[in-house]
Amino acid sequence: MNLAIISPEFPPATNWGGIATFNENLAELISNLGHKVKVITYAGDGAKASITKKGNVEIHSIKFEKERSWEFLIFRFLRFLLTILFKDILADTIFMLDWNFYSYRYFKRLILTQKIDIIHTDSYHRSAIIIRWKYRDIPLVTHLQGPESLLNRYQAFSLNSYIKGELEKIYLSTCPTLVVACSEQLRDWFRRLNPKKWGSALYIPNFINVRFFENPTELNINRLVYLGRLEFRKGVDLALDAFIKLARANKYQKIWFIGEMTDTFPYGGKYISFSTLLKNKRLAPEIKRRITIVPEITNRQIMVKTLKKLRGVAVLPSRYEPFGFTLIEMMAMGYVVVNMRSDANSQIIKDSVNGFTADVGAESLSITLQKIIECSPAKLKTITIQAVDTVKKHYDIKCTQILNAYRKIYSSI
Repeated sequence: MNLAIISPEFPPATNWGGIATFNENLAELISNLGHKVKVITYAGDGAKASITKKGNVEIHSIKFEKERSWEFLIFRFLRFLLTILFKDILADTIFMLDWNFYSYRYFKRLILTQKIDIIHTDSYHRSAIIIRWKYRDIPLVTHLQGPESLLNRYQAFSLNSYIKGELEKIYLSTCPTLVVACSEQLRDWFRRLNPKKWGSALYIPNFINVRFFENPTELNINRLVYLGRLEFRKGVDLALDAFIKLARANKYQKIWFIGEMTDTFPYGGKYISFSTLLKNKRLAPEIKRRITIVPEITNRQIMVKTLKKLRGVAVLPSRYEPFGFTLIEMMAMGYVVVNMRSDANSQIIKDSVNGFTADVGAESLSITLQKIIECSPAKLKTITIQAVDTVKKHYDIKCTQILNAYRKIYSSI
């Protein structure tokens, strides 16, 4: 079969966030099943349009370019009105409209010469709305990675984010032939939202290529590592407070925060960045110098190489996480992983078996980290071996259960 993945996020043109990572892994999985894959993605600001090929995967990176058509004229007029009225508050929503229009126009030309049997897309960008309206006969499989309406609970209210969240709900209710949720919690959320579509949602976990994360360096439990966007939802402030408590009693303890900075931390009636939050702590120099903030590493190979060298305890204290790739990637690299019991990732970790869990909060997290310090090297080695084994058995791109799940999708729709 010929399958398409339509999303503005696909590496390396975009960053290595969850959606981009998933799309690349999905393209590889579909190719491994013997199908041909056409990826339609955004080339990125200032980049040139291009077509690249890797085995059965063909990546079409497109730009938002002018053209002569009545559809383009109507779209530009509507976009002009939105931009004049709401430019500053609906920037992301306007990009979503841009993406849907230009990807539709590209798809319209592509399908004249190349048959597409099934389309994959993500719900976050509400991709392929126009394509779905125009080509109802092509099944649309939408991947639910984390609804914006749920993520919005952990950041300041904005009209832009609210509208995007509501549009995502409408999109999920009207467009997909099938919704694939990355966690059981998200599958159930969709079913509650759309009780008449109970059977059109299923759970298939996210997956990675484990071989890319093999051969890390020796474990050092005095190295704490956080990887991800530095935002309130992901509990970075909890990791910081837990570290400060431990660092006062353990002069060897160090922590690395690796990721993009955001202004999402509530403080004194406003929202501040993590670096400002850290400054406001007014830490003693002997503790502050053991805290390292590393900007987002956009080169995938460099990032993984860096993480392998830092191998220690992965601190992932999210207040809410639909299904973070970071958890299974860190497990695959042999990290001792600490995760919160409140999110979807808690179904992956069995406490003291393949990692550790804590309640949401700095106190519980610091107790769990101290528990790790007190573990014997033999115990920790067993836990990290179990962690790698868990990922290989259940979350690897070659996992039989995942491959069969996608085979079933393609045979049924």
